[in-house]
Amino acid sequence: RDVPVIGFSWRPGFDYDPSDGDRELGRRPGTIVLQVAPGGPAEASGLQSYVERPVYGDDGSVIDVERVADVIVAIDGEATPTFYDLLETVRRKRIGETVSLTVQRGRTTIRLDLELGAKRQVF
Repeated sequence: RDVPVIGFSWRPGFDYDPSDGDRELGRRPGTIVLQVAPGGPAEASGLQSYVERPVYGDDGSVIDVERVADVIVAIDGEATPTFYDLLETVRRKRIGETVSLTVQRGRTTIRLDLELGAKRQVF
């Protein structure tokens, strides 16, 4: 039996928790979108992959790394503070069902409609 997916990759340690003191990616905990699958539902909805950009000092040396990421914090209004919470929520849905993702993108929160895909077709 195939299962519904959003269409992005994740790896352990890529949940975002602002209570750790880092609020660079927003105020709410959630799942960092590591890599959007080309041609999949995530890409079609406008989700963006994680990017790290070096920040250079006046002397040309790297002084920091700017992280830019979409963090999925809820699906259909249900909080998804970890990847496993997100996975559990998605698995209760159907392939082809449209869901509303609440996404932190920098300091902005946006909503994206996404039609869940079939895992076998996306990956």
